[in-house]
Amino acid sequence: MTQTFYEGVLSDIPSHWALTPLNSDTKAPFRQGWQSEDPLSQEEILRWINVKDCHTVGVRTGEVSGGLLAVDFDGESAYGKYIELSDGNKPDPSIIIVSGVPNHMQVLYQVPQEYWGQMTKQRRSFMTSKNPLEHLEFRWRNHQSVIWGLHPSGRYYSWLYSPREYEISICPKFIIDLLSIYD
Repeated sequence: MTQTFYEGVLSDIPSHWALTPLNSDTKAPFRQGWQSEDPLSQEEILRWINVKDCHTVGVRTGEVSGGLLAVDFDGESAYGKYIELSDGNKPDPSIIIVSGVPNHMQVLYQVPQEYWGQMTKQRRSFMTSKNPLEHLEFRWRNHQSVIWGLHPSGRYYSWLYSPREYEISICPKFIIDLLSIYD
């Protein structure tokens, strides 16, 4: 793939999203301390892709990316768990990334700044079936979610709804409540 292709992919990503290069085999960040470092520029991400043989990129969740929250649906039962937790509401249309693995996707939401301080839990994960690989996870600060590149299965992550074409939706209140501790 060419430099122009990668630049095109990065141009779909909002400039205020903090990106981190990932290991394609494990989906783990390459850099130690990535959670607390200053965000990398898109030019630095391009260097990782072109010079350091990085094939997968994640977005850091939380305040560092302007209040970005990721909802990870892994397996068919994850959608049902979302419906249960939301009192019967379907996920709001938003930015969606798919991996090519059936029944797996991530939905990205924007958390209004007024809620950031009360969201003290960094992540909530729910087992959704007897299959340990199926779960629903909400990722807030100090986490990352893959948005582009090579999946460990050999498939590629892609936008179902890209930020270039769709507006990110406001995070549903029930998710904010799940990640908040009230006095």
